[in-house]
Amino acid sequence: MEPDQLWKELHYLFDTDDGSLPEIWIVNLSKEGVVAIFSYLQKACRTIAGGSVFWSLEDQQERPINSVPNAADLVVQDRAESFHFLCQGLTYEGTVLPDIGVFVFGDQIALDYRMGKEWNAVKLRALFGILKEAKRIDSRARISIESYASPQVRKQFETMWRKFSQAANDV
Repeated sequence: MEPDQLWKELHYLFDTDDGSLPEIWIVNLSKEGVVAIFSYLQKACRTIAGGSVFWSLEDQQERPINSVPNAADLVVQDRAESFHFLCQGLTYEGTVLPDIGVFVFGDQIALDYRMGKEWNAVKLRALFGILKEAKRIDSRARISIESYASPQVRKQFETMWRKFSQAANDV
């Protein structure tokens, strides 16, 4: 799928900073999927913003995300609370995305982003490439936009995701 087609249909979700931080949900994940997708994102980030921590239920204290091999593994084992971090310099096939926030839960990962002029057709296509990798890592994954979006917006996003996925599978 051409980047311009994605952009034409979904640019309004990315190009104008209205102060919101929309979320893209990667849901229906296995525990192994959460751990593996977190690992993928952690490696694909140039930097995890300083001060990114998780709450260790075992230690009853905050710990830096990078102080353990895989903080998501602790979340799925109920040894840590769900956490959020800012992924800076997330790269897909040479395209660097604007900063992406990552929420890690026991059965899903949510990505949040600031809308604005930093986004364009190529970066949107790279973001969809990241989502494609998540789906490759855990085939059970379902990709959607936050439930707070209108049904029309969710349907349009999911339709474009399906078209992108089908085009990627045809290559």
